[in-house]
Amino acid sequence: MIPHRNDGWLRYYSLGYLRGQQTLQGLHIAPTGATTPLTFRTLAGKTFTLDVAAGAMTSASALPANRMLYFRYNSCTDTPGNPFAEFAANLLATLDSNPVDTVVLDLRRNVGGDSSVWNPLLTGLAERMPGA
Repeated sequence: MIPHRNDGWLRYYSLGYLRGQQTLQGLHIAPTGATTPLTFRTLAGKTFTLDVAAGAMTSASALPANRMLYFRYNSCTDTPGNPFAEFAANLLATLDSNPVDTVVLDLRRNVGGDSSVWNPLLTGLAERMPGA
């Protein structure tokens, strides 16, 4: 299912395929639905679950039990119907309305684009975390 020439590429690409809701549902590993619950374990051994939607290029999740805000940023582009400035405002509102000790910015799958798109988020985070 995962085209590759060596084990290194297989491991690299499997991370994306195995996280993809459509792939997991197509292989009947995950139940069919609008979201797929994925459960993770922290290094401390605690588990938490995130509901992942199909095709989500950018997502944010507030994890109150961990006092953490997770943000995955896969593309430096505006999404039709959801401009990044609006998404950033919602993410910052979530940050403001929840007790958060940790903000995770996951850029591992970012494929590039116009880096200025995420300036509203960077500005908002800098205002909330002076000296960080």
